[in-house]
Amino acid sequence: MNSVIIFYSLEGNTRFIAQTIAQTIRGDIVELKPLKKYASKGFLKFFAGGKDVLLKKTPPLETYQLDLNHYQLLILGTPVWAGSYAPPLKTFFQQQLIEQKNIALFCCCSGSCGKTFDNIKAEMPQNNFVGEICLFDPLKKNRESQVEQAKKWIKTIQQQVQSQVKG
Repeated sequence: MNSVIIFYSLEGNTRFIAQTIAQTIRGDIVELKPLKKYASKGFLKFFAGGKDVLLKKTPPLETYQLDLNHYQLLILGTPVWAGSYAPPLKTFFQQQLIEQKNIALFCCCSGSCGKTFDNIKAEMPQNNFVGEICLFDPLKKNRESQVEQAKKWIKTIQQQVQSQVKG
């Protein structure tokens, strides 16, 4: 089954989990990179990112190669900003027609996942959401257990989607 992990990462937590998932299921991986980088430290890190979430900004992205028709499973990853997903994903949602896809969601955060998953699902209601997982600072806290949790989760998702595709 062809799978792709599409993600944005500011501090590396989401990238780390995306790479773990890609290696676990041998999936392709696409990192969304804004043309203008977000601050990664200090007050601006929270202010600029949170402001863009609240104002529903769609930052221009670096060019990426992706044909969604090639994949049976899309795995989307984001850090949690202001209780939601990061703005580069909003840009991605506007650039791609995403319908009738199996989609798994993951996020990385330092506190609560907020409405991250609900907000993503609202962007793409014409899809089959097959699972979600929230991981807490995987580069800093309980790295091994969070890696195992992510691996177990994605293997379960992959089996579920494979049985749907066959059935």
